[in-house]
Amino acid sequence: MFHRFHVSAEDRDFLRFLWWENGNTEKEPKEYRMRVHIFGAASSPGCANYGMKYLAHKYEKDYPLAASFIHKNFYVDDGLVSVNSVEKANRLVKEAQEILANGNLRLHKFVSNSREVLSAIPESECASLAKYVDLNYSELPMQSVLGVKWNIETDAFLFKVDLAERPATRRGILKLRRPAEEQRMADLPADRVEPSPPFSYSGIDCFGPFYTKQGRKEFKRCFIAIRGAVRQIRSDQGTNFVGAKNELEKGLKDLDKERISTYLASKQCDFLMNVPEASHMGGQFPLDYSAPDLKDGHPYS
Repeated sequence: MFHRFHVSAEDRDFLRFLWWENGNTEKEPKEYRMRVHIFGAASSPGCANYGMKYLAHKYEKDYPLAASFIHKNFYVDDGLVSVNSVEKANRLVKEAQEILANGNLRLHKFVSNSREVLSAIPESECASLAKYVDLNYSELPMQSVLGVKWNIETDAFLFKVDLAERPATRRGILKLRRPAEEQRMADLPADRVEPSPPFSYSGIDCFGPFYTKQGRKEFKRCFIAIRGAVRQIRSDQGTNFVGAKNELEKGLKDLDKERISTYLASKQCDFLMNVPEASHMGGQFPLDYSAPDLKDGHPYS
């Protein structure tokens, strides 16, 4: 099915591959590009689905029954639907084949629990299990449909579950548990792995805020490091920082943006917030803040 959908010329570089002629890896491989969507590519099912639904939308006025079937009852290349009469089923088969033929797609491998419907479909268009069935005498076969078994004769879905026999001992019971999995961590941000002068990349946490008075006015105050220029300050997503960020963004609208941009550019300092679920991005510094010795007057910075 996927090979029926072509890839635009500007997108074919994403489907490049190397090929050794006659399997001889001693020679220089040749580079090719796929011109159609391939099995195994994550993009193929979505592109194929889009193509089919595009056809359904385009010819919806001419084939309303088939268009609804393609829009609502297809999963990748499998369609599953129930109708209330043989006549409607035969009409649906005919319309669906015609609407997809407009896109050079062949809809086949039909199966039904109605012998009348199957007898109206050419044998070449039926599913392989239904081709060799005597519709007058034989029982209709079992068919796999979207991961489950369909008993066509009784029109019922079946589930086959294989449970291994385990002794009723501690070891037997523990074997039924899901195996342990390793926690996977995303790549560290570049500022944590690239060499840089001390304190170029710093973390910040908050204890406060601090208020000072000038005359009758009260101001919020913050403190910065004096050990050298800071290239980047990273913080967590604490409510105090989020609130401060929102307050700053609101206040910046009333300030001289050009002057502020020039100042920040001269200092080359960025302020970043960690993703809430990515604690590894900040490294050790959030843990260090848990017990600063403020009695000595030297809190972490």
